Amino acid sequence: MIRQDDTLLNAMSDLPFKEYGCALMCEIYLGVMWASEREMSQGKGYDFQRETFIADCDNWRSSGALSKELDVNWNKVARDIGLPYRIVIEKGTHRLPPERHLKDKEFQVVLLRNPATGLGHFVVMNKYDQVVYDPLGKSVTVLSYEYDMAFIESRRIFRRIK
Repeated sequence: MIRQDDTLLNAMSDLPFKEYGCALMCEIYLGVMWASEREMSQGKGYDFQRETFIADCDNWRSSGALSKELDVNWNKVARDIGLPYRIVIEKGTHRLPPERHLKDKEFQVVLLRNPATGLGHFVVMNKYDQVVYDPLGKSVTVLSYEYDMAFIESRRIFRRIK
């Protein structure tokens, strides 16, 4: 699957995917994995190709949906990749607390925090808080989480709109 440290991808753009691309890659992963062959034939979902992805990133930067540091406008990117889910806002924020769990028709991108490194890393988790996609493969933060040495700092939850 797509990795933020992909050598070719990073050589094709000045965007810092390797350092800060985890949130964006998680959302793209959801767009890719959501779409079945039937939905793809209807123009839904996201068919990841490096060249197309770089062009999309350039368009998102131009529109303000993506910053140079890869901060993501979750809903704009979701619309553009054909993902029929939108970010959940609760109590005025999309940064939901660790104790918030998934409801029916929801996906989540979770920010893990590794106290040993001081780093945060976005991953996709299932409803049981198991990592299903790590944009770095098997990152130090995910390994630390699996050994209870890292924790869920916050969640970005997407709810189906159609």
